[in-house]
Amino acid sequence: MLFLQYTYRFTVWPALLGSLFLLHSIITSMLPHSNMAFSIAYMCAIAGLYVLERFHPQVPEWLSDDGQSINDVLLTLISKTFSYAFLQINLVLFAVQKLSDSQLGARIAGWGLWPHQWPYTVQIAAGLLMCELFFYWYHRLAHEFKPLWCFHAVHHFPKRLWVLNTGRSHIVDSTLFMAGIIPLVALGASRELISDLLIITAFIGLLSHANIAVPMGPWRYVFNGADNHRWHHSVKMDEGNRNYGQNLMVWDHIFGSYYQDPSRMRPKRIGSSLKLPKDLIGQLREPVAAFRKSLSQPLWYK
Repeated sequence: MLFLQYTYRFTVWPALLGSLFLLHSIITSMLPHSNMAFSIAYMCAIAGLYVLERFHPQVPEWLSDDGQSINDVLLTLISKTFSYAFLQINLVLFAVQKLSDSQLGARIAGWGLWPHQWPYTVQIAAGLLMCELFFYWYHRLAHEFKPLWCFHAVHHFPKRLWVLNTGRSHIVDSTLFMAGIIPLVALGASRELISDLLIITAFIGLLSHANIAVPMGPWRYVFNGADNHRWHHSVKMDEGNRNYGQNLMVWDHIFGSYYQDPSRMRPKRIGSSLKLPKDLIGQLREPVAAFRKSLSQPLWYK
């Protein structure tokens, strides 16, 4: 019995993540346009995880509307349409293609700055570690540097976690976050590699917010997920200012910000210290006003 319990805890989370990648692979094989294939796979993943939340929630209270459900969806559409669909997929990957076709791109390729000769899985791991270093420090600064927190607080405003507030962000926050892939572009990484890293980030992001009673087991020490991310959304600053990793927890371990408390359950009381209006327009406008005000005050939280 103990063996079966351990096997379940060890395999259920990677199996769920793997099913999202499999779904994307199947849809990609059916559709020639990669952007459209990802969009459909992402929406199907959201629908499937939403159903799982209804049948097997980690926190049953979070199934109830906190008054922000519509804003969660609209902010996700606004921020992700702009930062992901427009900036990530179109501008960044377009820039990668143009760079590779240009004389400068040829020179960079000639310098061999990106190890294209490495096995593709090793390139994925290297790219993930590199992006995660930026993601980690941007995320940490967004909690500790007041001007950035003004925008990032929009993501922490809801009182519950569920799959449809995964992408709830202010446009400024989601756009700055995506600067993390610039080093890969500058080093000459392939368009396919960057696209795959963005897909990994998108699917792990869904699982880190989904309100599903699926234990991560030992994987919590390697990957980001709900087991780690619920602490990150705690209203208590000493818990919320931890677990900054987007996909991996490696930099949290290295820089001392990884947090788990096995002596008690992960927090149910989550939210933001920044007071925001409840309406959508107010949540887009108020962070700009708060940002301006923050520039005349001490810039760092103690």
